[in-house]
Amino acid sequence: ICGSSGTVGSDDYSNSQIGATQISLNTRTTGNLELSDDVDYLKFELSARTTVTIESLGTLNNGNFEIYKEGISTRLFSGLFNNYNIETDNLTLDAGVYYIKVYSILNYLTGYDITVSGSSGTVGSDEIGRAHVWTPVT
Repeated sequence: ICGSSGTVGSDDYSNSQIGATQISLNTRTTGNLELSDDVDYLKFELSARTTVTIESLGTLNNGNFEIYKEGISTRLFSGLFNNYNIETDNLTLDAGVYYIKVYSILNYLTGYDITVSGSSGTVGSDEIGRAHVWTPVT
């Protein structure tokens, strides 16, 4: 793949919601932002209203993540991850499919770990629902 910072072997996750990688609750996902303009999309589903904990960790530089609900273009939540410090955010979300958009701060290349923990989760459905605002975007 090619981008503004050069050419690398391959991108680990899709740059769009359409090709988002499905992840399971309570499982750590590791990724890399291989290029300064790389974006990674992950996807998870909740089968019922659930309070989830999102733990994020940058392994080289700082980065950002945003949460979107399928079918809704408005960002529901925005968070960040710091270099070698675990950040924890708690959100209460209705049943549905959610996307995590991971991108770098100041176009720095970085690795990251992200875990979405909760008690109600399945993967693989295309359920579309209405969004509710649970936590203000900062």
